[in-house]
Parts: sequence; C-alpha cells; structure tokens
Amino acid sequence: MKNIFISIFFTFYTYSQICAQYEFTTFGESDGLPNKNCRGIAIDSSGTLWAGTQEGVAKWDGSEFVHVPINDGVTTPFVKTIQVAPDGNIWVGYLTIADELGLSVIDPDGNLILHVDSVLSGQSGTRVNDIEFGPDGLVYVAHTDGVSTFDGQEWQLETASTTNFAAAPIWDIEFAKDSSVWMATIFGLAHKELDGTWEHFYSLSTDLIYDDVRTLEFGPDDRLWIGTSRGLSIYDGQGFENYWVTEGLPDEFIRDIAFDETGLAWLATDDGFSIFNGEEFQNFKTYVHPTINDKIENVIIDPAVGTWLTTREGMVKVETAVSALHHPVEIASESIKVFPLPAQNYVQVQWEAEKMGEVQRIQLVSDNGSLVRQFEIEPGQHESQLELSDLIAGQYWLRFETDFGAVIKMLSKI
Repeated sequence: MKNIFISIFFTFYTYSQICAQYEFTTFGESDGLPNKNCRGIAIDSSGTLWAGTQEGVAKWDGSEFVHVPINDGVTTPFVKTIQVAPDGNIWVGYLTIADELGLSVIDPDGNLILHVDSVLSGQSGTRVNDIEFGPDGLVYVAHTDGVSTFDGQEWQLETASTTNFAAAPIWDIEFAKDSSVWMATIFGLAHKELDGTWEHFYSLSTDLIYDDVRTLEFGPDDRLWIGTSRGLSIYDGQGFENYWVTEGLPDEFIRDIAFDETGLAWLATDDGFSIFNGEEFQNFKTYVHPTINDKIENVIIDPAVGTWLTTREGMVKVETAVSALHHPVEIASESIKVFPLPAQNYVQVQWEAEKMGEVQRIQLVSDNGSLVRQFEIEPGQHESQLELSDLIAGQYWLRFETDFGAVIKMLSKI
C-alpha cells in the first residue's frame, strides 16, 4: 500500500522565482519491490524507471514495481548500483555476499547478456560501487580494488599499485566536458587527465573538505560538486568551496547529488535530503514519516519520470505540490537581515518592504521541520526582536510570509 504524506509547510524562494511545497509518495514491498532496501536507480531511454534492491531488480510500470529476475546464478542479488548503457542494456553491480560478486548485464526485457565476477579484480570480495560509460567507448566499473575498464572484449584492471592514482576503493566516477575522468576514493579525489597522467587532491595538501569522497556530480556551471562523509566541497578548477553541517547541511555524510531543471542541487544524506540554491539549504528530515528511513542512498531527476529517492526503507517519489508563484518583484535574501549570528538569547530581524512586500508573520522552524513558534507582524512593521533564550542550541530556520510568497533564512543558536 502506498503511503502519501505532505512535508511541513516549508516554502523557499529560489533564484528562478519558484516557490515549492513537496508531496512524497513511498513505495515498499507491497508495491512490488523485491526488498525495501533500495540502493540503485536508473531511467532508460523509454522512460522506464529501474530500481536495485537487496533482493534484486525491479522496474516501474507506471503504477507499481515489477520484479525482474536475472538468471545469472547469483543467489543473493544485493544490488549496489544500476545503470543504463548507451545501447539500452541494463548494467547491475552487486555488493559482495559470500563469494558472489561482480556485475550482470541484461536487456530491457530482463534477458541475461553478460555476468562478470572475479575478472574485475582477480580476487574475491569485490563490491561494485559504480558503473559509468565513458566518452572513449569504455565501460568504467568502480569497485573495492580500484577501477576496471571494458572495451567490449577484455577487462583491464587499474589499481593504486599499477597506476599510483589513489587508494581504493573507488566510490564514484564522473567525466568532465573535456572527457577526462574524475574518481571519488576513500583517500581523496583523483583525476585522470587526457594524457593518462593522474593528479590527486587530499585534505592535507588542498582545501578539499575531507578525503573520504563518496559522490561526484558536475553542476550546471561545470563546477565539480564533491560529496564526502564529512561535508560538501565544490571545485571550480582553482580551489574548493566547502559546506559543513554548520552551514546548513542536514547531515555531513553525502551519498548522492543531482540537479533539477532550475539548477537546484539535491543532496542525499544520512539524515534526510536537502535542496540547495547556492545560498541556503532547504532540509527534509524524512523521519517525520515512520515508513521512511533517513539514510537516502540515491536521487534521480528526470522531467518525464519525476524525482525519485532510494532509501533503506523503500522508494520515494517527490512531486511539486505548488510550483508557480511568480511576481515581478524579486525576493532577494539580501532584503532580510538577521543578526547577531550565531544567536544567543535573541535575534534581531530587519526587512525591506519595497523589495519583498509586507511581512505578515515569521515562523521559527526546527531543523527537523517542526514549527517551534510563530510571531505575528503588524502592518508597516519592518523589524522585530525575537526571543530565543529558552531554545536549545542548534540550527533553526526563520520563515517569512510576505505579500509575494515566502522566503527563509537560516539561524544558528548557541
């Protein structure tokens, strides 16, 4: 049975003047998933959604998930990643269960084309973390012992001992516009340039936020977004811009990053997910609904199929409930001043009515999405002092309801 719930009324204003509330629909084993523990997700060229679970693969038929058995001899098919190749075939990478490892390739009907195990590393115990299809025509497989490439005939293993590029395991692979390859490793960020040389980025020698890099994604502006187990780094080719939990992240462990059509970054973390507009984080603590686990594994965004999350407790479809609040007057975050920050016993707020309209009320919202208190604002009032002395230390949000919509500001209380 599907479970539908609506997030707390928690609207924010983006650069593209979109205000949005979100509705969430969850899918579990009663909706056709072989297992509720979901790790991988992909969308093929026909718009079919494929999901990897602890007990195999399923695809979405528009109303429910249908189990797709793979006759590859793997008796405990714990799927870690699932990807669609340019030719339309589905590549499935497994976590290691006993001696079962490697990956399988099936066609869209579920027929087995290829199964590969120890050839990836030459030893047992290898888990497949990511599969990518390079601009050079090679298949790249990130796994416990390094990265293996496949030209359609033979596999080539690259490890730290053979290439000196970085330490394994490799968690994620991304390709830049210049076709060079970037790899997320347990000991930093690795970049293989077009001439075959490697460069390395470590927290001790650069401003990379942390060495355990888990996910990579190039943003709309071609900067490389780097999710680590201790925060977010954004690399512009020269240096790193870093974000910790203190800057608004819901959790320091970032597992996946995706961008929607407006350029907003969606961050999957170990404590819900966040939407980041470049200045502020809008966090969704999914534990407010009992059937969803906070550990978000993947996020995928497709205009035709929608936005989907994989979690340890099922699949989640995210839909926009309100998506068209437009007004010629831009609500800029600079129109609101909040000080002192971090706050202690009180915080002073000021706003410019000519830029954002009159403020009707200010809501103080906790980091888990709960309304803490509400302050009513009189007509013509342009500033207010909010009492905070009885609040525990932590991160909060101030939500300003205005004539033209709503805007939020982050607040840290010490």
